[in-house]
Amino acid sequence: MNDNYVVAGCILHDLCKIYELTDGINVEYTEEGKLVGHLVKGLEIVDRYAYKIKNFPHYTKMHIKHILLAHHGEYEYGSPKIPQTSEAFLVHLIDMMDSKMGTLELIKKTDSSTGNWSGFVKHLDRIVYKSELPFYPDYIQEDEMGEEKREHKPQPSVPAKPKNMNTQEPKTSMAKMLGGLKIEE
Repeated sequence: MNDNYVVAGCILHDLCKIYELTDGINVEYTEEGKLVGHLVKGLEIVDRYAYKIKNFPHYTKMHIKHILLAHHGEYEYGSPKIPQTSEAFLVHLIDMMDSKMGTLELIKKTDSSTGNWSGFVKHLDRIVYKSELPFYPDYIQEDEMGEEKREHKPQPSVPAKPKNMNTQEPKTSMAKMLGGLKIEE
């Protein structure tokens, strides 16, 4: 598998949503979004910039365009092509995982059901556990020191959420996954 195509696909696959959707509180489709969409607009961008690079390889451009066309993964999800390379399939899986994890986080924050469980989420076909999972930092530290330090039972704790974040954290899970990525030249 060629990681360069995967990284390019992760960066480019939804880049043209900036033309497809409005910004602000009430996000809606633009005229271009309704008539053309981010998939086609993405191909236009690849063509435009590949044309500016002297002797840009035709097969490289073709495979990048395939990744963009196939990132929705299935025809029924609006994908004009299904992934037919390992790179395209991986970009699809990353995008799908990002979408589902984003949905889970949104459910945890907005579901009005009382208790640990959400109401039934139709498009995920499940209910979701909303509470933080227990975390045992004392157990981990003691385990690293060896068996002889275990004199008390570790108490579970829930990771504290920062009250005031002065640093900007990536807004999407895709950005979080790619945040520490180093690209080799």
